[in-house]
Amino acid sequence: AIALLLVRPHLGAQRIGALALAYYAGGNRLISIPGFGGTTSAGVGVQLALHFLDFWYLAGFFALMLHFASIFPETLPAVRRHRWLHFAPYIAALPLFAVAAADATTLLLPGSASLLAKLPSPLLFEIYGPLLLTGVAVLLAVHFRYTADQNDLRRLRLVFVALLPGMATRLVAVQASYLDISPLAEAIISGTQWVGAAVS
Repeated sequence: AIALLLVRPHLGAQRIGALALAYYAGGNRLISIPGFGGTTSAGVGVQLALHFLDFWYLAGFFALMLHFASIFPETLPAVRRHRWLHFAPYIAALPLFAVAAADATTLLLPGSASLLAKLPSPLLFEIYGPLLLTGVAVLLAVHFRYTADQNDLRRLRLVFVALLPGMATRLVAVQASYLDISPLAEAIISGTQWVGAAVS
């Protein structure tokens, strides 16, 4: 992310792309790490703040990727005409943050009642999240229609192809999680998911 900023800090797409990389590294879904709460002596308020920040990074990654895809290599005509569309990706990612934050609240404050906590947060992260990434691929594909500069086309192809391994293996892993498969097959799929993410 820092290298991307240093190379072309004056370009909006590069700034958004750098933030997306930073948010990807910053979101760790701490709530799913066994014993995380026991590693800190901080009060419930501080723990909630840590979880909220973690969820902000997780949801923000999806939003930033959608925003990046709408302005790279050039801003899409629809986004140029309607400036409010710059905010649409962040609105689309809000359900991920809201439901995850509700989960953390009910976990750390069992007495709290929240309608959002009753929503299937794993369903959102495992299905809605990949759908948002699919939207990224669709937006990048739309750019091929409007991009004429050969250098921009080369960069667009590179970004588009780089996204495919991580996105495809993630979608396969999500589908496999709902199937009755052997532990070996599950381990293989999990391994290919990490390889796909590393390649991307």
